Amino acid sequence: MADIAPREEKPRIRFDGTITAGNVLTAVAMAAALMVWGLRLEGRVETERVERTRMEAEFARRLEADSTRERDGFAELRAGLRRIEDILLRSVRGEPRPAP
Repeated sequence: MADIAPREEKPRIRFDGTITAGNVLTAVAMAAALMVWGLRLEGRVETERVERTRMEAEFARRLEADSTRERDGFAELRAGLRRIEDILLRSVRGEPRPAP
């Protein structure tokens, strides 16, 4: 059998060392697209940060309002319990009940 030399394939991509206007325009377009993408991403991150700050402030405000409402409710409950305690003590001692 005869030795068959492998056929050398030509490279599919070749670089001839010249830069054309198409190469420059492509590079500029890619750089511009990358900058636009980065700026949009930065804008979305900034919007997310502002929204998160707003939501945290709203949460803190609601928490404070709920805490105040609970404190007021407990104060009313304590006052009611004190009135009941006072009425019970007077009743045990045989004192007359105060007028409402």
